[in-house]
Amino acid sequence: MATALDTKLRAVALRLIDDYGQDAIFVVPTTSTYDPDTGATTETGPTEYTEKISPPRGYKANMIDGNVVQRGDRQAYIAASGLAFTPETGLEVRLTDAEEVWRIVGVQEIFSGEQIAVYVLQMRR
Repeated sequence: MATALDTKLRAVALRLIDDYGQDAIFVVPTTSTYDPDTGATTETGPTEYTEKISPPRGYKANMIDGNVVQRGDRQAYIAASGLAFTPETGLEVRLTDAEEVWRIVGVQEIFSGEQIAVYVLQMRR
């Protein structure tokens, strides 16, 4: 159930990223669905979603451990409100402004109360 804080902060996160973010294409890989009634497997995808993310930024030197966070990794934010997919490790992200291709290697959820307001994406080339 959404709280008053959820209602306010999710809207603010969406507005800020929409105003100042850049377009990115998220590629969700092919999925298979088995129908036990027909015995058939149906494949769908890959599916591409265009969403705004915050401009990717690098990690501070003291955060780079060479293991979890590697040199060259970038961090970006995407508003959770209205997303047609859930960001997850392994998804490809194409930044349309810079024509760069990244892969999500980590996702952190930031809650505004009871609901997720923003996903923090750790991306790597």
